Amino acid sequence: MLTLLLSLCCLLLALLLFYLSGKWIFSSLKIHISNFSAQLFFSTLSGLTAFTIGTALYFTQGRSIFIVLLFLLGLLYFFTKTKNSEEGNAYKLNLKLDFKERILPLLLSLVLLFCWFARLIIDADLELSFPSNPETILYAQFAKTIAHTGIESTFGIGYLPNDFPKSLSPYHYFDLWLSAGISQLTGLTTLQSIHFFTLPCLNFLNILGICALLEHFQKWKFYFPFLAFLSLFFSACYFFPKAEEFGQYNFDYLEPLLGLYGEKLSFAFTILLAAAILFLRAQTFPGMLLLLLLPLLFPSLLFPISIALPFYSFICYRRKSIDKQDLLKILAFEG
Repeated sequence: MLTLLLSLCCLLLALLLFYLSGKWIFSSLKIHISNFSAQLFFSTLSGLTAFTIGTALYFTQGRSIFIVLLFLLGLLYFFTKTKNSEEGNAYKLNLKLDFKERILPLLLSLVLLFCWFARLIIDADLELSFPSNPETILYAQFAKTIAHTGIESTFGIGYLPNDFPKSLSPYHYFDLWLSAGISQLTGLTTLQSIHFFTLPCLNFLNILGICALLEHFQKWKFYFPFLAFLSLFFSACYFFPKAEEFGQYNFDYLEPLLGLYGEKLSFAFTILLAAAILFLRAQTFPGMLLLLLLPLLFPSLLFPISIALPFYSFICYRRKSIDKQDLLKILAFEG
């Protein structure tokens, strides 16, 4: 019980630090956001991304795929900074007025997320048990291994240190490095770090992103965070007469984010939400650059992104959402 309470406190503190550090990073882009949820979303996302990239570069001594991510984010920063800022003033948080209407519902939704993911490895006696999703054991082992060896490879499970493969392998390392970094700082096991921190944190970002979309069309309501929380249980539908021919692995992509096998796509959904928010705010070019980051973070998304994004880019160009220079930049980045 004490471990759970301490983990929840660490989660709250980390999110606060991510928000404060990310607020400075995001504000340097000079994009003023009057949307309360969007400001929290982008600020927290910026801080969390900086922490994760820093963790990866530290443990790998700079030999990480996140060097490329850092370069692309630098380009995103440069090109976005040259664009005109959004009209209006940035939302100014008023703790006295906003706590009951905005902050408290968000905190309650975070507690719900924490309890949801904690119960997957906690039994009725509040003791650690075998996880409901056995894949998280594999992810925990991967996170521990890459932090110990400094090599971003998923081929080293079961090898002795001297025999560990030196070749890199593509994988969704963002959530693994986040789990490894928190594990090193807090002393939690990587399995506990995944369930007590990484998954609640990433899906809290998704709640903020969904609230930002809702707030774009309607004035803030206290029930937005709870509606967003419930929406994480919904997913796409599939109709296959012979499911065994489709493959169990592919069904993972049709799982809800709070399902047993859909949780690994939590950060991919975060990036999609960030791009959608930018598109709605007429920030088409930076939104497309964010989508270009997805194959780097999730290699299995390379094919759909590489096929869909050029078509969408030409549509945006014809609709004059982007100019010719931006179109050429997007095509060059994709190439």
